[in-house]
Amino acid sequence: MSEHSFEKNGYVPAKGLIDKSLLKKCKLEFARLIAEPAYIKQAMMLRSLFKQSPDKFSHEVSIDSIPSTEIYIGHSPIEFSTHFRELITSEQLWGLAADCLKVDVSALVLNLVQIIRKPARIGPRLSWHRDFANKYISTIHANDMIRILMPLQDYVDACGATAVIPASHHVQDMAVINKLAIDESICEQNSRIIPLFAGDVLALHAKLIHGGGFNTSDIDRDQLVIQLAKKGADYRYWEEAAKHEAFFLCSRNQIGVIN
Repeated sequence: MSEHSFEKNGYVPAKGLIDKSLLKKCKLEFARLIAEPAYIKQAMMLRSLFKQSPDKFSHEVSIDSIPSTEIYIGHSPIEFSTHFRELITSEQLWGLAADCLKVDVSALVLNLVQIIRKPARIGPRLSWHRDFANKYISTIHANDMIRILMPLQDYVDACGATAVIPASHHVQDMAVINKLAIDESICEQNSRIIPLFAGDVLALHAKLIHGGGFNTSDIDRDQLVIQLAKKGADYRYWEEAAKHEAFFLCSRNQIGVIN
């Protein structure tokens, strides 16, 4: 991992970081979870997103074409699955985050784990955005948190792969807090698609602009989103719901399964 690359560009792809056999087990576990009412009950449903933001979907998608049981954001799977708990406590994963934030692994805590699902042919786009100052869980200082993206399967561009705007994190924290505008036309001109395959992860600076397109492929796109933060960091936003995240503010050791 190049610390210089993370500081300069605001992102670092780490190829082959995660064991594929473990990912395969997690993929099967996720297929089981999204059929369980207890898991679906805690999820954000894809139809709900369509009602809120129909512009996030291609013109070919209608609310009737979206199955009523299809989820968009899945709640943390680590309280339902030992395989996911093993995955999330990967030494390599936490080591990557620690290197990016320039701290020891023991100085990190978990903020959240989610699965963002873009089903085949109907998966929505993800607008250009920064993770810092989001109103769910965000530290006061951008350098105290990091997002890591991990695909559960290989992606092709048509899956709506993640795209980044290199070096877009070089802005002041207060500018982002004060709703610094994001020019979508400039983003489209300067974006870089990051191809990710099963076993790869992508570490993102909290202020880096990133997004993703529609999933127009025949492949479901399931991606783990993990947010880690420095232990003892102060939080700007901390919704009540965030307090119920599984293992919220727990260290790697406290989560349970150590590789």
